[in-house]
Amino acid sequence: MASGSRRTAVTVLAVTAALAGLISAQPATAQPSPEPASTPSSSTPGEGVKNPDQTLGHGWKTADDRAVTAVADSDGLHLLVADSKNAYVWRTAAVLSEPQLPADTWIGNSCVMDDHHAAVAYAPRTFTNKPDLMMGGAFTAIVNLDDGSVTKLPFTASLAYFDPTCSPATHTAVFTALSDTKTHLVTVGTKGTTVADTTAKGEITSAVPTEDGVIAAAGNPGR
Repeated sequence: MASGSRRTAVTVLAVTAALAGLISAQPATAQPSPEPASTPSSSTPGEGVKNPDQTLGHGWKTADDRAVTAVADSDGLHLLVADSKNAYVWRTAAVLSEPQLPADTWIGNSCVMDDHHAAVAYAPRTFTNKPDLMMGGAFTAIVNLDDGSVTKLPFTASLAYFDPTCSPATHTAVFTALSDTKTHLVTVGTKGTTVADTTAKGEITSAVPTEDGVIAAAGNPGR
């Protein structure tokens, strides 16, 4: 079923939902530029969680727990990190954008490959107005959450809610690019190196990396 410069097994689960129902994004409309990115409300910027000894409990200063999220504005997609040992003070690990492209705001999705790396797909919000850009035009990158270094990847992906998908067990992420007749699935490691590159016939969604290869779902098996 699949072919590519590097082959990998793709297990496909048949589902009846159409692809349009699997991608959630609203068309962009003209509006004023949004306010600058704000940090999540679980802590005050620069202060972290109040009364951490009571709120976080014993051992918070030595815990390895980490929270990661993304917020967006006209500057780019901001990856924010908060560590337990710092009472969950939010800091910006990286801001992803492409300077040559104007945007009233950037959008995107991210997932964590492990405690130190995140995979990201990002694009200007207006990409949702063009089906080909929404389905396969988003920029891709791996972010080191410790030092903020960004490794931009040499391929594009979809802006679907499931893209990218990460596995902390394998320290890998799968990016998906969709078209009318085929789906491009690229699995990468934490350094941005390609682990597997597969092109499958039809509409393949919700690809997940596992130790045995990629598990994904087919769109309409009758099409």
